[in-house]
Amino acid sequence: METSTGGSEAGTDQPKKLPYDDPIHVVQHLHVKMTPADFGQGARAWLTILRTQHPEEYRALLLELSEEQQLA
Repeated sequence: METSTGGSEAGTDQPKKLPYDDPIHVVQHLHVKMTPADFGQGARAWLTILRTQHPEEYRALLLELSEEQQLA
């Protein structure tokens, strides 16, 4: 049985819980479960929230991405 939170485990009505304290695991899980288009849309939403609500983290991410691009 599917639930709005990502499905159930072992035939129970309880959704599987994501380890929210492990962001890499959560993103990898979403990547596997979502279509590429939906994953991209989610990433855009995440970045919008990061930009508007956590601007210092957003700037640090942009700097990191810019530095990686220069090395490529």
